[in-house]
Amino acid sequence: MKKQTVLVLTSILAVMTFAISGFVYEQSQVRKKGQLANTKTTELERMHAPVYGPADAKVTIVEFFDPSCETCRAFYPAVKELVNTNGGKVKLVIRYGDCQASCRLGKGFMRPVLLSQIAVGMA
Repeated sequence: MKKQTVLVLTSILAVMTFAISGFVYEQSQVRKKGQLANTKTTELERMHAPVYGPADAKVTIVEFFDPSCETCRAFYPAVKELVNTNGGKVKLVIRYGDCQASCRLGKGFMRPVLLSQIAVGMA
């Protein structure tokens, strides 16, 4: 009987420890996302970078764009439409990024940067 009680109590303790650890980890991740969303976008903006949309927009999308890249040119209208449909809440900052090598390889390294900015800004 004592072995069974010890086993049950140990199991309950292990489950409770796991649940508390999961809760603490989740809260730390939420806090990190909040801090990331509140960081200033001026680190990614440059004075010479073209800006489309209102300067005081709540959400800033920074697109690293290579005008000679077919993938970037094809993706730009979708991003511009996103800015247009959100009526002054979103601004688009365009930065030059040489993505020819990655786009030829089919990796498209610029898209995850943009999509992560959208996700952080819209959250």
